[in-house]
Amino acid sequence: MALQTKLSMSEFEEIAQKSAKNFLSGYAKKSKVEEQTIVISDFSNDTNLKFNMTSFAESFLENVRNSDPRFKLSATMGKSKETLLNDARKVRDDEEFSAETTKEKDSLLAPDLLLSGTITQDCALIDGDEMTEYLISIKLTDTNTGAVVWSDRRIVTKEGKCLIKKKVSSNDEEQDTMLGYENNFFILTLEGGFGQGHLAGEKTNYAFRTRFGYMYRWDDGNYGFGAYGIYELRSQGVKITDNNIVEKLNYGQDAGLGLLFQASYFYASAGVLYDLDAIDSNFFSSGYKAANPFFEAGLMIMTKNIGLLSGIRYVVATQDPNYLNRGISGSIGLMFAI
Repeated sequence: MALQTKLSMSEFEEIAQKSAKNFLSGYAKKSKVEEQTIVISDFSNDTNLKFNMTSFAESFLENVRNSDPRFKLSATMGKSKETLLNDARKVRDDEEFSAETTKEKDSLLAPDLLLSGTITQDCALIDGDEMTEYLISIKLTDTNTGAVVWSDRRIVTKEGKCLIKKKVSSNDEEQDTMLGYENNFFILTLEGGFGQGHLAGEKTNYAFRTRFGYMYRWDDGNYGFGAYGIYELRSQGVKITDNNIVEKLNYGQDAGLGLLFQASYFYASAGVLYDLDAIDSNFFSSGYKAANPFFEAGLMIMTKNIGLLSGIRYVVATQDPNYLNRGISGSIGLMFAI
């Protein structure tokens, strides 16, 4: 199961509660005012995740109001900090607003404080483990002076795959660039393995394997799908003649195609290997005889540009007339994103 690197709603609520406690024990405790009105200004989300920042701000203010009723929420929301500051100055002489910011019949409360904030995301490497850090910062600005009267910063660290999305400028157009894990890339593997051969009684052989293909990943790299070509060089091989006579070879070669599906740190793969030693000059007559379907599963741990691939493969050896041994092998190697 993949490590959860996203902030949950309960964690978001907990951060709002902690920030509210900081405000109540700091600014609110020292403030001598009888009443102040807070308006929610711009809250920016600079991560690749979807957070309801207005809900976070409302949760913060709800915790504040429940403990200190002097602080009230204005109905005016969603405008930028600069716009709200200008509006606040303009309405001070408006008859609809109470000059004393005291709520009366048919009057509105002129905002005293603007609540704004940001949430950002960054990657970090701590003791060799990849982490995702979230920084949530909020502040209150006095509409009279424009000064920041209170601020709070919270850092939440989540272990697991890190994915950052930011805007970059290219040819005067903004483009999304993924840092950490690319959505799609070409793959190249270099692997070593060993296993039982296709035929009964064949000794354990060793192999070098390489794959090249293309892979697409989604859900922050937790899932992926790819297609690849494969080449394998084995320490020994066999060739079966038309008369079912087994000829031993000093080495064997396979080439083929496969599909791969990744879920978290696990993968499954299937495809067809062609025994190159069994293919003669007439491919159409010998090719189907040399086709050996295979199934594979194992671990796949991928960082930004390099990963570890380790699995067990089961090959159905169609050349074996007795089907006594289908060929089981294990392998381990490196996968490169290029």
